[in-house]
Amino acid sequence: MPSLPLPVAALIRRSHNAKSIKDRHDAAYYAWEASVRLTASIRGHLGGDFCPKPSISHWVAACDAPDRPTKEEAILRVHRLMAKVGTGRESTPERTSMRRVLELLPAYRNNVIGHGSIRSSEFYRKAGAILAKRRWVIAQRNEP
Repeated sequence: MPSLPLPVAALIRRSHNAKSIKDRHDAAYYAWEASVRLTASIRGHLGGDFCPKPSISHWVAACDAPDRPTKEEAILRVHRLMAKVGTGRESTPERTSMRRVLELLPAYRNNVIGHGSIRSSEFYRKAGAILAKRRWVIAQRNEP
């Protein structure tokens, strides 16, 4: 695995070492969000019409994640989690892409981090484990 930028690496470490289950979940989620923001910055897709206080939806759009299909189980689990929690609908795709997963990120954030209520410890334990298992890897320079 390539070395990660310090903010992402620190969040990943916190997702394993935080004292509470909720803090571990939140750190795992924020590692995804930080990776999206850094990728959008690296790729330079922020453009002149990028708003001064962008939401995670703006960052996901600017990230321009690849739409290459994958059957990687860890990514499929993240997709299922974000679809169920973010949209309220079960989703069991046989394959997905990082673009499709990241498009679900804003709804997940709004329902869990932003406007959602406190959830059970069991939710944070399961969701945190899914998010920490597979991380969004920051785009390499040679990716389109």
